[in-house]
Amino acid sequence: MIQSIETKLKEMNITLPSSSNPAAQYTNYVIVNGIMFVSGKGPSGQPRGKLGSTYTTGEGYEFARTTGIEILAVLKVDCQH
Repeated sequence: MIQSIETKLKEMNITLPSSSNPAAQYTNYVIVNGIMFVSGKGPSGQPRGKLGSTYTTGEGYEFARTTGIEILAVLKVDCQH
């Protein structure tokens, strides 16, 4: 059985946020030859430092997870157009 993306995200207890607005004159994504390039996304709060000294592996995992969710939110906005 094929699952929808929304169903899978719900099973994983993931709620996509509204995609954040890009800074200045930038854009969240561009599509070139049918390929979407997403740019400028990172963990909220823009943490600075190094994994292993400033941040734990667990914190790094959470930063990567929230970044991935933000990227999915950008993709969802485009797919709804």
